[in-house]
Amino acid sequence: MKLKSKFFVMLLAAVGLVSCEPDMEKNSTWEHAERVAFNAALSSADSGADISTVFPTGAQFGVYAYQRGQSVEQAFAANRLFTLQADGSLKSEQGNIEYPGYGTDVNFIAYYPYAANAENSVALDISDQAVPASLDFCVADNATNKHFGDASVSLSFNHRMSRLIIGVANRTDLSDSDLKMSISGMLTKAVYNFKDKSFTFDEASTADVEMLLTDDKKVASAVVFPTNLSKSAQLNVEMGGKNVSVPLNTGYVSAGDSYSQYVILTQAEDGSLEATLGNPTSTEWKSVTGNDVTFDEKTIPADAGTLIFEELISATPVQKVNNAWVKVSAWTSWTSGLTITDVKNNLTVRANNNVNHIWFPSAGGELKLTGFDAKGYKKLTVSYQLTANCYNASDTQELNAMQVTFNGTTYTAESKVMTNAENNTFFDFSIEIPTTDVKENAAENVLSFVVGQNLGMRLANIRLTGKK
Repeated sequence: MKLKSKFFVMLLAAVGLVSCEPDMEKNSTWEHAERVAFNAALSSADSGADISTVFPTGAQFGVYAYQRGQSVEQAFAANRLFTLQADGSLKSEQGNIEYPGYGTDVNFIAYYPYAANAENSVALDISDQAVPASLDFCVADNATNKHFGDASVSLSFNHRMSRLIIGVANRTDLSDSDLKMSISGMLTKAVYNFKDKSFTFDEASTADVEMLLTDDKKVASAVVFPTNLSKSAQLNVEMGGKNVSVPLNTGYVSAGDSYSQYVILTQAEDGSLEATLGNPTSTEWKSVTGNDVTFDEKTIPADAGTLIFEELISATPVQKVNNAWVKVSAWTSWTSGLTITDVKNNLTVRANNNVNHIWFPSAGGELKLTGFDAKGYKKLTVSYQLTANCYNASDTQELNAMQVTFNGTTYTAESKVMTNAENNTFFDFSIEIPTTDVKENAAENVLSFVVGQNLGMRLANIRLTGKK
């Protein structure tokens, strides 16, 4: 089970009694509220982590307080500034907050980073990624129904943004000294409303967002709004006076999650730049400081060579037409440019968790891809993703039942038995194919995926690469 990252802030306050009807704003100060103790519980593995690894020293928070039954627009303490000190304490910079009196319940909302012009909402702009911590918008809205006598108020912060991390493998002869990576088609501006707990996007703010690169140019990252990146987002790479763009296949990114994938940069025979994106994996986002922006280079596949073709089924998420999935035989949005044939005319194109795929029903089926040039390579590698519909608790499915055939020769992947606990989780497969069967005429090369009786299988992200 994946746990969402949370930051627990203990706001310690000695609360004073107000003996008469107060002017709320003038009397909204907590006495002795300057001392704050932070307890960071990011995950079971990171419990006890030093607060300096969670929020930057000097981090500024805005705090709202309003009576139960009212809304944040009626806050008697609005956007009060509190600052994190080096020793972990939280210092009030604009006066403390005081309960109105006995019998009055109070709700609190806090957020990070502080914005002086916030009025029940915060305007956000991610176009400049130079300081990621300044973009990592977090909100704590868990402290409700507090009242006189609750001297300690715990503020549990959650990320409202998403993060992308891309590990870079430069397998070209080009220097990466001028490497730039950006994402096009991104919404860069939005307003977060504390009352509705939602973003309102500025649809006119679509622009390129330049990712932040580490000094060694091996990791790029960006803080983005939770959204579907498969709609129009492209990863753009510039290096050595050359450039390349590929569809960003990350899919929907959720608030509080960090998405990691690799990009392998290679050069074609004509010297042009090529980019191959790996499949994304998501983990909980563990800090605001960005100290956990790393990428395990061991997860990047060994040099597989040149990309011959890649079939993503569509550059955008597949949608139903007239409430039905489209048959492969009628689909026209293929990304590889190949001729694709459904031999039994029983396959459909679908999307599951925003992963485009081809659905093989329980009766089985065969998909053929033809028309690719594989001459001149010493080794070919076909890679793809598979999952099965293990719907019932007792269901299991051997995924290597899906066999790969290249020009008449059949290959079987390593064994992977799926269970119900892994239902509809995609797994990576790759098979090395000798080049002895390669045809001189590209139109005669045929790569097929064949499966018999099964629980229903989903095939996605088909790639063929070659090494010379």
